[in-house]
Amino acid sequence: MTQFEGVVLAGGASARMGTNKAFLPFQGAPLYHQSVRALQEAGATNVTVVGGPEPEGRAADVRWRPDDTPGAGPLLAVASALRKAVFPHVAVLSCDLPAIGAREVSLVRSCMGDADLAVPVVDDHRQWMTTVWRAEISPVLDDAIAAGERRLWAAARGLRTVLVFDFDTTRYADVDTPDELAVAKNRASGAAG
Repeated sequence: MTQFEGVVLAGGASARMGTNKAFLPFQGAPLYHQSVRALQEAGATNVTVVGGPEPEGRAADVRWRPDDTPGAGPLLAVASALRKAVFPHVAVLSCDLPAIGAREVSLVRSCMGDADLAVPVVDDHRQWMTTVWRAEISPVLDDAIAAGERRLWAAARGLRTVLVFDFDTTRYADVDTPDELAVAKNRASGAAG
């Protein structure tokens, strides 16, 4: 399979959570570690966290870089990640995926084929924060941005997209509120116990 790199998006406002969710504790580490670990265990050649303040004591094998356009949304962050990519494929995860694992990243990657984009579908909704992109399509996203587009899904229209269906849809769920984080923690402690 083609070499790939991983990107974790951590620059969102976390408005419904009330605090930067990337750094909320989850299973003994900041929440963003779940996404980093999933990418590393799936074989990402390198992993970069984009956005948010760089934490003290971060792992040496994880790069951290500021968002080029803070507050502008995930489309601009994804386009920037594709532009800076070294490898042909870029797996993009958000920082708030408590149940994501290497299996899910590998499944989405394995479905790429000749597509420009692989995106999982859960309950008839595309999971835009758990995707694999072909790096060479960055000009398409750049053109959409130049035309004023800020929605990731709209900028991806016209790309050769493969939809990925998985039996375990809970693994792709993000957490946006304290209640959702509490549910994720309960699920994780139940699975561990």
